[in-house]
Amino acid sequence: IGVLLFFGIVVAFINRSATAVWGHIWMEVGGMVVIFTATALYAQLMKFAKTVEQEKKQIIEERDQLQVILASMGEGLIVVNTKKQVTLMNERAATLLRIPPAEGKGKMIQKIFPIFQKGDAVSAGKKQIISKALKEIELITATVQDNYFCKDKRGKVFPVSFVVESLLKDDHIIGAV
Repeated sequence: IGVLLFFGIVVAFINRSATAVWGHIWMEVGGMVVIFTATALYAQLMKFAKTVEQEKKQIIEERDQLQVILASMGEGLIVVNTKKQVTLMNERAATLLRIPPAEGKGKMIQKIFPIFQKGDAVSAGKKQIISKALKEIELITATVQDNYFCKDKRGKVFPVSFVVESLLKDDHIIGAV
């Protein structure tokens, strides 16, 4: 496309005779091709921008829906990465632990959710409950009858039941919930 335009310019300036007329014609044809191509590329760019905008809108809608679901859950939900750092905590978990969700994000799970069994000096976090789910695909459950407890930020101890499950992406463990 640009070659036609360039060819026309070269021929027009090299030859100042009858060939120059052909050079000008090639230059005009090349220029028109460049303009048409630019117009087509602009149309494709606008189509792509519209698609991106639609996908962005869909992602925002899905995110908002997920936030509503998490906020309306009756159970506390905490998600950790492979380093045992909190990446997500819903409002119910934050309420139970007496901390704002943003305060828990990035902290080690043992710091904000210290669980232990009654009469056990070693916290359950040190017993590797979450570590198991981060090393192997696991589903670990504990009921209130298992005598697990948690201590909130204010020091209040309360019984807990929980489910810890490996969080997978493409068959790889990326965290636990």
